[in-house]
Amino acid sequence: MIASSRIILMLVVTYLNAKAHAESNFIAEVTKIRSQCETGLPPEDQKVTLKINCIGKETNGVLRLSRKRFSKTGQKICGAMTTIACTELEPPLSLPKLPEIEKIQDSTLCVDIIFLIDVSCSIAKKYKKNAIEEINRFLYEIKLKNEKRSQNKSSMSNRLSNVAVVPFSDTAEDSVIPFKRSRSAIQKGLKHILKNNTECKTYGEKAYKKAVELFDTIRKRGRSIVVIFGDGRNTGEKHQQLSDQAMDKLKRKHSAEIIWVKVPTKILNLSKRSTELEILELMQGELHIERHTNKKRILDILDNNLHSQLTDYLQTKYQCS
Repeated sequence: MIASSRIILMLVVTYLNAKAHAESNFIAEVTKIRSQCETGLPPEDQKVTLKINCIGKETNGVLRLSRKRFSKTGQKICGAMTTIACTELEPPLSLPKLPEIEKIQDSTLCVDIIFLIDVSCSIAKKYKKNAIEEINRFLYEIKLKNEKRSQNKSSMSNRLSNVAVVPFSDTAEDSVIPFKRSRSAIQKGLKHILKNNTECKTYGEKAYKKAVELFDTIRKRGRSIVVIFGDGRNTGEKHQQLSDQAMDKLKRKHSAEIIWVKVPTKILNLSKRSTELEILELMQGELHIERHTNKKRILDILDNNLHSQLTDYLQTKYQCS
């Protein structure tokens, strides 16, 4: 059965133009071209095929969309395909049915929310800044539990929110902003995130485990949310599997709802790694997002309406009681 549905994913492959000495990026999207997940085939034969389609090139910050022939460097990955078992696409059984979005005026938002930010080198600094800006904007949509005006009346504690931030790459310990911090302390911590050195390894399981630890420090009230800014990729098959396991534990232990903000991914030094491994890692990252996130809660960092989409949904489901 042929499926034309797209898995929208921006891929950035960096190479050096030998003549102009100008850094250029291939821009591509991942497309689902064949799905045998709903046929009568045995489980071991049910597979999905995905393809990387290059749609343009960016040079010195200037984007030119074109489907013309690409250089030999680009041909290593442009047009590449991979086939993956359908079982990797299956959503968790506990995935809830989500309500349609209706904007609610003058509502008060009460959530226990953790923002996870992939700060590895596969994410361009521009998008890390966009993630931090989005979190800063969100801070003005809520009242924090530790604000002075909220400490006088304990009966009002259920009408307030907790916020934590976890930047991660090969570790999730640096620059963590835990719960029970003031608005100014969170904002100061966000400024510090980009000052750390960027690692080129991503171990998502460490971020998910840190989220579990943070949720353990506050009282459960059925309002646990994790918002992830990232491309879903992990370094190597081992860490991809560990990340899946850690995510399952996070959702199971704290009934956390996952909202994923997809960020364009960048592949550097393509010649230093096997092209097949790069493609597999890229595809597995996309499937990781699909497996753990309801498709209605997969957002895009490039969407100008990202902030309203996020806050409108949260206000719909998590108004203060």
